[in-house]
Amino acid sequence: MLIFVSIFILVIGILFKLFPPRKINGFYGYRTWTSMNNIKSWNYAQKIGAYSFIIVGLIDLVLGLIFIIFNNKNYTIEMTIFLLSFVIMFIVDEIMIKRHVKGDK
Repeated sequence: MLIFVSIFILVIGILFKLFPPRKINGFYGYRTWTSMNNIKSWNYAQKIGAYSFIIVGLIDLVLGLIFIIFNNKNYTIEMTIFLLSFVIMFIVDEIMIKRHVKGDK
């Protein structure tokens, strides 16, 4: 299960990298209050958001493959790992965006 979700996240990261949104919008891109604050924050958030999705996708993909190799059928652990990696990614990204904005002032 984790392997399918991680591939999806990896593809989203690659799409964000190849086709970043140019304007602030409520539909496509790394959208948080911090990222949508101004265009400078938005552009920076899209850059780090794409890399973060790719990194989380790759890490979760490796972990998913490990689960397959060891024939682990505990989907609760897999989804917990996915959710934790996503929460950590969100926290790190938000800190980086805030520091970026703070550094511009």
